[in-house]
Amino acid sequence: MIRTQIYLPKPMYDQIKLRAAHRNTSAAEELRALVSEGLAQQSKQPRKQGLHRLARMGVQGGPKDLAANIDKYLYE
Repeated sequence: MIRTQIYLPKPMYDQIKLRAAHRNTSAAEELRALVSEGLAQQSKQPRKQGLHRLARMGVQGGPKDLAANIDKYLYE
């Protein structure tokens, strides 16, 4: 494991400590579980940013360099 430090607002810290007390675990273990859950949930969500970016351009036929730069438009 890698040790790290983060700053948390007091109410968030209190919630984590309360959750840990209810589950009889440490605050560190609860934080690891919460981060793991968040990462797993994020990876399940489809990535729509690139397509939304193209839609917001308002260009009916799409950019002229779309075929050559498809990755740029989808993932940047």
